[in-house]
Amino acid sequence: MRGVGGRPHISAAGKYVQDRDAWLFSGDHITVESVEVSGARSRVNNNGVSGEATLRFSYSHESKAGHLFKIRAASTVVAYNHLADDDAGTSSRSIDLPDGGLGRW
Repeated sequence: MRGVGGRPHISAAGKYVQDRDAWLFSGDHITVESVEVSGARSRVNNNGVSGEATLRFSYSHESKAGHLFKIRAASTVVAYNHLADDDAGTSSRSIDLPDGGLGRW
């Protein structure tokens, strides 16, 4: 998924998909690029592990008691991003790789 013509802003406004995440992707080799996400939250843990995920040129901020970026991939690339709580955020972690996958940044 790539933002075109600037960085589109997606406000989760505290909503979630399938009781889990602001976004829910399924499959391998997922890339999110040039996107801004704010106000995300999750209700339950997800134990599905994907192959590889990439987050780059993106802005994640103001998480509400969760993480700015959480992924359960076997391999994850995080590059050229702005991850920040700012004044309104209450995240518990900036980046969470709970299944111990290989992280590269």
